[in-house]
Amino acid sequence: MQALARDGGPVLVYSSYEKVRLRDLAPHVPDLAVELGAIVDRLVDLLPIVRNHVYHPDFVGSFSIKKVGPALASAVTYEDLTEISDGAAAPYVLAPFGRS
Repeated sequence: MQALARDGGPVLVYSSYEKVRLRDLAPHVPDLAVELGAIVDRLVDLLPIVRNHVYHPDFVGSFSIKKVGPALASAVTYEDLTEISDGAAAPYVLAPFGRS
């Protein structure tokens, strides 16, 4: 939460999933509901931006972050994420913090 409160700028995501999950979470942590709502208001989903304005042959017809990421930023891979090496790993990384 502290990292997101630093500058008030946009929070870039690659799906609307994060927005839905934060809205679902807010009623369960009422002491953080206002802060979570503020984060939701700052989320910017890059998927429609990429889908509507960018294409690279390495996408191979997919706009999945697994295809788009390496095609547009080849130096950054899932392996660079020390805790989350694939999308399915996220719930397990967050589980020790009481979130899933």
